[in-house]
Amino acid sequence: MHLKVWAASLPHLPSQEMLPQKAAPQPQAHPGRGGKRNILWITGEGVPVTALSCYGSQFIETPHIDRIATEGIRFENGFTTNALCAPSRATLLTGTYTHINGMVGNPHVPIPPGDPAPHFDASQITVTKILKQHGYQTGLVGKWHLPVNPADVGFDYFVYKNGAGGPYYDPNGYLGNPSLGSPVVEAQHHEGYETDVVTDLAIKGIQEFTQPFVMMVQYFNAHRPFEPPHKYEHLYEGTRIKEPGTFWDDYSERASPARDARLRIADMPDFNPPADLTSRQRK
Repeated sequence: MHLKVWAASLPHLPSQEMLPQKAAPQPQAHPGRGGKRNILWITGEGVPVTALSCYGSQFIETPHIDRIATEGIRFENGFTTNALCAPSRATLLTGTYTHINGMVGNPHVPIPPGDPAPHFDASQITVTKILKQHGYQTGLVGKWHLPVNPADVGFDYFVYKNGAGGPYYDPNGYLGNPSLGSPVVEAQHHEGYETDVVTDLAIKGIQEFTQPFVMMVQYFNAHRPFEPPHKYEHLYEGTRIKEPGTFWDDYSERASPARDARLRIADMPDFNPPADLTSRQRK
């Protein structure tokens, strides 16, 4: 089986000056079933360049992602106009800005007065619908986060976790179709850590395909609760992790959006450190 691998990272993209030398030229890809390339689309959740050694990380090693970067194409000057989960995914599917595809924000989040509500019209053109027209079977595993049935936007096989985060060992909350090509969404139960479950389900779907395929694998264990797989719980035990240069920034010299941003860990309602911590220790 021959794969064309596309990797996407949401939502942090690098600036030009942060990057090492350009990747090596891509080797010649081989055709999949029917003479067409199979596509494995891997999406990470909130992956900063500081977490990838192919972008110069000196702390975290990512050899398999580095291989994809070396053998493929690496973006050197990318931007996002709406750095949220659902809007980014809607843009990846449609190739349009969020004010065009309707997903202007995350679903089920309070909307400021006067702001439009996010919505996603399943009848609009998506990359999966186009690929199906050209003989591809399509799959999605992992995070979905759009308020529509994946079957209605062109997926033949899908299993996703309801919601947008953890806990990551919870076997409940998975939704998927019972068979290839079915539009039915049913509750499913999968034991194990989310990343391992998503990988296994992606392999299962690929094995069911009988035509050239695109499989979108969308990991999402970057959200709270910050719960690593048990096998990696002590990976950095005894290692001092340096604070980023902006960690103690008071935002006095920055524009108001940076100063007023929400979702800082210290401001989250389920962040409950000991009550006697100082403000510096809490941060």
